[in-house]
Amino acid sequence: MINTGLLTVDVLAVLELTSGQFVGDGVKPEGAGWLGGEPNTGVFAPYSVLAVAGAVTRDVPLSYAETVRSWRVTFRIAHYGASRSQCDFVAFRVRESVGALLLTQSGDFRVSGASWSGLGSMTRDDSVNPALWSASDSINLMLDS
Repeated sequence: MINTGLLTVDVLAVLELTSGQFVGDGVKPEGAGWLGGEPNTGVFAPYSVLAVAGAVTRDVPLSYAETVRSWRVTFRIAHYGASRSQCDFVAFRVRESVGALLLTQSGDFRVSGASWSGLGSMTRDDSVNPALWSASDSINLMLDS
């Protein structure tokens, strides 16, 4: 059985290292966002947030899931910035680093392929002051043992 928790830790490490950006584990990473601690005070450090969105066996009935050695794991990656250009920058850097995940070893599994389910649209959230920009992507990682 695949360990999505261990895989998430491994994916986070690769994305942070290769993108040079802050990438959080389901939440805003420490050292990112408004560095003064209060909105619109000081500098905003853009960041991304990674979360596993599910996993399925590849072309095998679910009744055999315990013995399956091939999986497709979907991750959602949300990107945040204080401006559209800042959000676009951090999204591009993290998107660019996804290729570095190929051949990553995680437990008994190795990432054998990656594909984009979608690159999210850039949106502005005016419900917070100042406004925050975000984009949400979805990637599929193919894993084999």
